Amino acid sequence: METPDLQLAINWRDQHKPTLTWAQRYNPAFERAMVYLRTSEKEYLEEEENKIRLQKRQMKRTKIVATILGVAAIISMGFMLFAFVQKIAADRQTILAEQRKTEA
Repeated sequence: METPDLQLAINWRDQHKPTLTWAQRYNPAFERAMVYLRTSEKEYLEEEENKIRLQKRQMKRTKIVATILGVAAIISMGFMLFAFVQKIAADRQTILAEQRKTEA
């Protein structure tokens, strides 16, 4: 049974609350239909719970990957800043060395 049909059948059952005596007047196969509806409802609910579990697992994985990439980005920015400071220091040393060379 497809999801919209199942939802429609469940809504009808919850609204009308049919009993076995009521159903025997209309259709003797009612009990089989109700068993099928309960079984389908259980499967549908299990499937929905499974989807929710998978979404949570995927969200957890996504958060972990985002955290790892964020930490890697911060570390790489730290290395870049360190390299920039070292370059400035090296340039100063080069200028100082050239000044001392001209003085000597």
